[in-house]
Amino acid sequence: MILYFIIDIYILFVVVNAILSWTKLPPSHPAVKFFKLPVEPVLKPLRKAFPPKGGFDFTPFILLIALQILRRI
Repeated sequence: MILYFIIDIYILFVVVNAILSWTKLPPSHPAVKFFKLPVEPVLKPLRKAFPPKGGFDFTPFILLIALQILRRI
């Protein structure tokens, strides 16, 4: 039960981080730092395996799918 809650919160962080990446907020903005800090260490190795294509970064979506699979196990 607690693990589901943690995964749900992390999913929220991934989604908000992705949305913030589409805005023009500077990387030094507190909201960007807050949501990027826990998500970026997981996305960084994913970006090496799945580099952005055509200027679009699919790694947040890949991470969300992996988290949904983990949540269902």
